[in-house]
Amino acid sequence: MLNAVPSLILAIIIFGVAPVLLGNTICGMLGIDIKVSRSYVTGYIGLWALLQLITVPLVLLKQNFMIVVVTVSVAVIALIIYGIKKKYYGFSIPEFKDTGSKIAFAIMCLAILALLVVTAIMQHTDADDSRFVVNAVDIVRTNKMFLTNPATGESIPIWEGELVKDVTSPWAVFIAYCSKITDIHPTIMAHTVLQLVLTFIMCLVYWMLSEVFFKDDTSGRSIFVSLVLLITVYGSYSVYSAETFAIARIWQGKAVVASIGIPLIFMICMWIYDDIKHRGNYVLLVLNTMAMCHMSGMGIIVSVIMTGCMGFVYGIAKKNIKVFLGMIISVVPGVVYYLVNVLVG
Repeated sequence: MLNAVPSLILAIIIFGVAPVLLGNTICGMLGIDIKVSRSYVTGYIGLWALLQLITVPLVLLKQNFMIVVVTVSVAVIALIIYGIKKKYYGFSIPEFKDTGSKIAFAIMCLAILALLVVTAIMQHTDADDSRFVVNAVDIVRTNKMFLTNPATGESIPIWEGELVKDVTSPWAVFIAYCSKITDIHPTIMAHTVLQLVLTFIMCLVYWMLSEVFFKDDTSGRSIFVSLVLLITVYGSYSVYSAETFAIARIWQGKAVVASIGIPLIFMICMWIYDDIKHRGNYVLLVLNTMAMCHMSGMGIIVSVIMTGCMGFVYGIAKKNIKVFLGMIISVVPGVVYYLVNVLVG
């Protein structure tokens, strides 16, 4: 029991504190208002984008996993130190105009807590474990990325079958990375730690999205998030529904795309529509595209289609070619990774 304490403390720092500090740096560099919830989500977007940028070339070159661990860790620590030196930080609490706002906010907090309990109870294992979890276990065990047959455990000279998809969407590397730096087994990391962490991130994404609709109306924002979470719970009527993916297996890359990546596209695009001159939002959109590419092959396609279509519509609505070009640039990573996947396959 005592041996688990250091890993638990390290996990709290890594999954709780570090993302906020990294997000502070990214938001500060992009000129985006710094808030705790925004920094926490942005920190993970930045981490996934960084993992994607570093991991894919190393996978193609068949390099060792430890190179990814060291490179990503050094980059994250350097960015955090830079943000601290630049004093990129911010803290804000919701403004409660009346008792009703306080009650609505309390209900929302209880709804989030209830959802976390539900995800812990309904956490599901299925055939996809043979890809995501087994791949993560093999990566940690062999120090090689996607060069082990997940069915037999034998080393293979080149990517084959389902592993071809993982070359350009190496989500299992994220699970393995979290496992390596915390010394928590990949299976426990996926089914316990990330299940709760990613669910909490999803809740924060909807809290951020509510600000677009309700501005400073804490009551309206709280009711919005509570209703979304209620729909999520009661939408779990099929193993194929997005709600089930969110509740039962959000640790899978395709589930993260649906639960976190897509809502973030809507939110960032709304930020761009409200302020087309803010360049930081365009960069954040690029980072989100990179993050979605890391999550799943579906994230590559969806990010390109959604952002490209919105860029086309925004260009016409705003009668500004720069808006169109700014948003189209964000689909470049998705196009590149798609082409790489086609060539590898």
